[in-house]
Amino acid sequence: MTFQRIPALALVLTPVTLLYLGVFVWMGRYDAFWSEDAGIKYLQALQLMESRGTDAAIAYPGQSLDPHYQFHPLAGSHTRIRDGKVYSVYPLLFPLASALMLRWLGPPGLYVLPLLSSVALILVSYLLARQRRGDTQAVLIALCIACASPLLFYAFTFWEINTAALLLLAGVFVSVRWSPHAAGGNLAAGMLMGSVLFFRTELILFPAAYALARWSVRRRWAPCLWLGTGSAVMASVFLVFQQFTEGTLLTQFAHNLAALPDTATGVGGRLAHQLGVLRELLLAGHWDPRIDRLLLAPVAATGLWLALRSCAAAAPSPDPPSRWTGLALHARVAARLAGSRAAYGATLLLGALLLGGYVYHVSTSFTQSLPIRTTPVTSGLLVFSPWIILSFYRPPGSDATAAEWFRAILLTALAIGLIAPVSGGLQWGPRFLVPLYPLLILLVWESAAALRLQSTGRIGLTLLLCGFVLVSTVQQARGLHLLRAKKGFNQVLMQTIAASPVPTVVAQPWWIPLNVAAIYHQKELFAAPGPEPLGRLLTRLRQDGREAFLFISEQDDRIIRGIETHYGLRPQRLVPMHSQVDRFFSVYIAAYRLPGRADPTGTGRRVKPR
Repeated sequence: MTFQRIPALALVLTPVTLLYLGVFVWMGRYDAFWSEDAGIKYLQALQLMESRGTDAAIAYPGQSLDPHYQFHPLAGSHTRIRDGKVYSVYPLLFPLASALMLRWLGPPGLYVLPLLSSVALILVSYLLARQRRGDTQAVLIALCIACASPLLFYAFTFWEINTAALLLLAGVFVSVRWSPHAAGGNLAAGMLMGSVLFFRTELILFPAAYALARWSVRRRWAPCLWLGTGSAVMASVFLVFQQFTEGTLLTQFAHNLAALPDTATGVGGRLAHQLGVLRELLLAGHWDPRIDRLLLAPVAATGLWLALRSCAAAAPSPDPPSRWTGLALHARVAARLAGSRAAYGATLLLGALLLGGYVYHVSTSFTQSLPIRTTPVTSGLLVFSPWIILSFYRPPGSDATAAEWFRAILLTALAIGLIAPVSGGLQWGPRFLVPLYPLLILLVWESAAALRLQSTGRIGLTLLLCGFVLVSTVQQARGLHLLRAKKGFNQVLMQTIAASPVPTVVAQPWWIPLNVAAIYHQKELFAAPGPEPLGRLLTRLRQDGREAFLFISEQDDRIIRGIETHYGLRPQRLVPMHSQVDRFFSVYIAAYRLPGRADPTGTGRRVKPR
């Protein structure tokens, strides 16, 4: 990097670093998390820290009362039982690296890797954009990636998403920087992309899609083989690492396959399930199908218009007459419908697209009572970020690299939707695809720049494009607000539980134990999701002589009345708690006393609890 380049780079890294540090301090609540995934990864990191990296098994404080894991609070899609111990299903490297930061810095150290990865990602984005668009545009592109994409949100979550994004983008940069045909560059690029397996297993589909896209564009096998070889080397290292540390290969993927819904049986059921996952990944925007169709209409119209423009630009000349004459005729029709002379066509369509993005933002953020809980089914890529549709346009003179990126992204999105066994869980944007945002934004920028040059209404189009950046930036700020609110709810919940002298806690909602991971080892935490397991657990508690327990339930009076009716227990204290932004996160914390246990001699006398 020459000295002249440093000021432009400083224009990117200085404000981004200051912004991210400011948000990090404002966010606070470092031992409270957004999702259940982060809770289990925290317990992994804590165990690895305490064992100095020698043991990843998560201790179960209630195991003496529940040796067979009948009331295990971490049971579900996040853990598995192996050799009588509880293990996370997620790859080990991220919590292992986080364990070092946790030891040195305490809970704030958990965010060192996500934050550093995010800043490094912006740096690589700038370098890649500078190579294609020059210094000035590269600065603007990098700032858009830093502030107007969901990568901003994931910089402040205890998650490995931005680390995975960094590896993928670094691989793409190496493959472009050292020539698409260089053996060494492609090998190194493949190894960088393949390393994503250590963090996000489903993203190994990207290097495979990238190699296939490169062959389809350039028709040369050697670069693709080198890319594939580099990825295969890292995949082999990962599988050996998994077998050595976990005793299995693809733990998370296999575990999720076993957790498929009952309807996903047979070829038809599985296909329907995967199409549902694909829809959630790309198109889901609202619970109400009518609003969903309304949001997708401008996206579909703009996509069709851009496809017609691309066809018009790519069509061959009709002279002399040949088998291409029919295509040329269709191309002339397309050009008339969508050509550069269609007055203000781009401005009108993009205006509708911007309006749809604004309606989506308002409908999911301010009119829904469950803005956090519904994110798995309201964060489809083309609705969450409708401006992504601009990446579908291939302007005249578009180079092979842009075509490679677009095809690789498209193949990756389709493959993840059709192969991933589960949808996204709590997220901000389609988190399976968030690592692809830097490339998508680069493609959108290049397409928008070409449209602006071709448009008859440049000023209006420029304002609309700025509007997309503004709406998306406001949307990311809203995401940070929801993240802080969710962490705040979890923190108050943990403080309330920890302040109680009662050591035994019974949770009815499945998500409670992982949302209070920071105090998991301070209490004996059990899960009782329904009346039948609760009855068995109460019997076990009485037999063990427990005097009292805390019961955490959904904020539903029928549950409290049901416990009184069926078990004769009335709460001594009932504390309602609820999130200020999402009514789904509303619970009761009820304190109960247990009567004495029955005399094991069978005389019918009561025995004073221990």
